[in-house]
Amino acid sequence: MSCRFQVKRTIDVNDSTKEGACICVVDTKTGFFKVHPISKFILNEFTNSFNTQKSAAEEIKKFINWIFIDNYEEFGVSSFAQLRIEDGVMYLNDLKRKRVSGNETVSRSTLKTVNRYLSRFYYFLSKEGILEEKLTPVYQLNSNGKHYLVSPFIGKGFSLPPKNDLRLSNKLKAFPTDSLISYFIEVSRKVAPEITLGIYFQFFGGLRKGEVVNLTRSSLILKGLYGKEGVEVIIKDQTSSLFLHYKDASKNQVKKQRTQIIQRLPYMSQIVEYHFKHILNSSPENVTALFINSQGNPMTGAVYENRFKKVKKNFLKLLEGSQFFSLLSKTSWSTHIGRGIYTNLMAKLVSSPQELAILRDDSSLETSIGYMSSHRLQIEIETGLEKMWENGDFKYERDEDDHR
Repeated sequence: MSCRFQVKRTIDVNDSTKEGACICVVDTKTGFFKVHPISKFILNEFTNSFNTQKSAAEEIKKFINWIFIDNYEEFGVSSFAQLRIEDGVMYLNDLKRKRVSGNETVSRSTLKTVNRYLSRFYYFLSKEGILEEKLTPVYQLNSNGKHYLVSPFIGKGFSLPPKNDLRLSNKLKAFPTDSLISYFIEVSRKVAPEITLGIYFQFFGGLRKGEVVNLTRSSLILKGLYGKEGVEVIIKDQTSSLFLHYKDASKNQVKKQRTQIIQRLPYMSQIVEYHFKHILNSSPENVTALFINSQGNPMTGAVYENRFKKVKKNFLKLLEGSQFFSLLSKTSWSTHIGRGIYTNLMAKLVSSPQELAILRDDSSLETSIGYMSSHRLQIEIETGLEKMWENGDFKYERDEDDHR
């Protein structure tokens, strides 16, 4: 069959900065597509952000492709009215089986998310009078005193795995040893130098992928030549100016606008200098983005993610035969590990969870914590990082061709 369901990005005709997500039926041979009415579920039920809409739409798309197209011959389901609870149960159990057999990376958290979206989808279909099987939403209180929607699938043949099931919790949050951090940065200098500065910002500033690609040259506050005395970055959502002409900006989102201090190691200014002299020199004058693609245009989150995967692949290749290879090759990790590494490093150097929360810029801080001296905290951290440097945790060899 040449038709499949896909998620498409929509733009409000009255406000070009307002994005939405819809589910379309696409002819994969011609590229022709038509918005499916089921998009009403996404647009009406998830109104808070484009990312939320897209996440929900992607999971529902996977389910309806699985039931209507990939397994049509087996189940014979051809309309939303024919959907049954057991179809959702079979789909969720299929995800669960694939993860246990090692074929896909589906964490317990992901299963919970899919179950939640699918539950809301089924209740929506019932409310709209589409399902032949009538469902009444049931809410219960959780341990935090908040109401949650009871899944129609749990207890009907599907169950979430226990929290301590290691097969479903294999996402790596940080490297097993700090000595691998600069090693990873060194590999990036060899195979993807255009994102080395971004990796440094992630590892030593806790930036997310979308926050990195939203940086412009004016986002940097450099103290001293090329930041030799320190660097801060102004993080704000600039998707409307940097990524206006891209069809999918979902991986370019900024979660929280802020000014973030980047922790300084002796080789940071070298990386900043190289980026300005050898990466940005190929971009047109009208491009303000700090990170650019091979055409000299703003680099998207998707491209950044692919470059990171290239670094990871070469990193693992060099680690073959080492004591860390098995862990790093069999667990799931990508760009977000940078925030975990940053948190892990800072946790070793600060004296309280409150200080760590300040560094991460967590929104759940008590107001009084905001009055703590960030200047004193910064001095303590830099002293601690310098000690790590002296101990050889962050060995960095600068090549003679560093300015090639």
